[in-house]
Amino acid sequence: MNSPNSASDLQRSPPVLGFDVRCPTTVASWPLWQRIGFRYAMLHSLLYILPLPFSQLVNMVRSHLHRLDGWWREPANEGGVVGAETWIGEFSTWIGEVVVGGSGEQRSGFSYVTKWWNEAVDWSSETLTTNLPVYYQATGSGDTGYAFTKLFVIFCLAASFTTLWSFLDRSRSYPRLGRWVHLIVRFYVCYYMLVYGGIKMYAGQFMEPSIAAMSREIGDKSPMGMVWTFMGASKPYELFGGIGELIGGFLLFHRRTALLGCVVTIAVMTNVCALNWLYDVPVKLFSAHLLLFAIVLLAPWWPRLWSLFISNRSSKSVDMNVTQWGWLRSTLTIIGCLWGGGMVLDMHWSNSDRLEIVSERYAKPALYGRWDVEKMIHDGKELPVSDAARWQFFAIDRGTRAWSRAAMGQNFSWNYSEDIDNDKVLMKVRDGDEEEWSVEQGSKTIKVVNPEPMTLEDGRKRIDVQRRTLVLRGSWQGKPLELHTVEHVFNLHRGFHWVQEMPYNR
Repeated sequence: MNSPNSASDLQRSPPVLGFDVRCPTTVASWPLWQRIGFRYAMLHSLLYILPLPFSQLVNMVRSHLHRLDGWWREPANEGGVVGAETWIGEFSTWIGEVVVGGSGEQRSGFSYVTKWWNEAVDWSSETLTTNLPVYYQATGSGDTGYAFTKLFVIFCLAASFTTLWSFLDRSRSYPRLGRWVHLIVRFYVCYYMLVYGGIKMYAGQFMEPSIAAMSREIGDKSPMGMVWTFMGASKPYELFGGIGELIGGFLLFHRRTALLGCVVTIAVMTNVCALNWLYDVPVKLFSAHLLLFAIVLLAPWWPRLWSLFISNRSSKSVDMNVTQWGWLRSTLTIIGCLWGGGMVLDMHWSNSDRLEIVSERYAKPALYGRWDVEKMIHDGKELPVSDAARWQFFAIDRGTRAWSRAAMGQNFSWNYSEDIDNDKVLMKVRDGDEEEWSVEQGSKTIKVVNPEPMTLEDGRKRIDVQRRTLVLRGSWQGKPLELHTVEHVFNLHRGFHWVQEMPYNR
């Protein structure tokens, strides 16, 4: 009796695109276009991806060792001296040893790969006249002149080596090589889906809009600022996007769920790419590569997926094993589990630390909010509304920032801290002395447009509501200042409503 993996069984049912590792002699020859396409796709992908996942693995091990070293060191003595570094700390320092690059700058971990790319990009920018300025600076943008020039270099190298490979190599298919490349690219996409999903679930990739962001006119916002505002305005929506990315990443991790993970990743990354490309968010190149990688990962099995989803015909199961050797499969499984578990743990620790820092740095003060100025007395004189020097509002933002806006749009900023129990706040102008202001809290009734209209007529009515008030007394520009303010409630904070008789589209 033939086993399920026998050669006769494989001959009756050849695998799609010849991605088979059990019996490569039965693999049909690939068409010329497919062989050339595979060669270029493999070279482009590896040039774009490497040194990941190896560099990430080294950095992850170093991060875990550094954390263990911190746990195992002797506690600080009475003099505040921390205990001597353990062998774990010395080993983590060794694997992340800092070296000096050719131009004198310090780099660590796979520094020579970075140095080679920098030299290749510099040579391309100067010799091939790509007309793109190349700056070495940390800006958070992924669409820099460096990134585009590097992509051009990758295209030239991949195309050149593909041409040379096609002339020298007479192989008709690449079943085993295709599986290994598929595994590397799959883990690369898996890693970044988990990274971005984890950031959204923990500290938040998009912060709640600040008072400054909400006080800026819509027309003065950049397209990217619009994305950050509407994403940050709804934490549940941000979590929804993060959950989608995490689901895609976790499904990609295991070979049995990898194809479903590709489908989920394609759906999630299509939306991400639409936002990045249509709102000019400078992560266009990177997000497009993640989407294309997910599509390419799915491509070898498209006939089976077509049969399953479109033509409504039976489809054979997909085998995504990289090798038929049991010992190697077990080794890869162990390495994959350790890598995945370590990555999730490292992601949890790093995001928890970031969440703690963000929560402390951007905590809301007790008097957080925008306070519209009803009366301003400066140097003993009440400034009329028509006075250009009169303030429109006084804002107490997250963290330690307070600021005001004058009638002509000029902003004035202070470092801010408060002592509510003693009814005072501390204000410090940049490069100036700290001053103590007194604060008097209260409330008053004001009229606002009905926020809960039941009919068209209700939508035009103004109703009475209670608002907090502040009276601030201090000095500004060396002269006494007194502000009478009332809290401004943003429509963006009106919350969720199950029942709405009228749309509140303001």
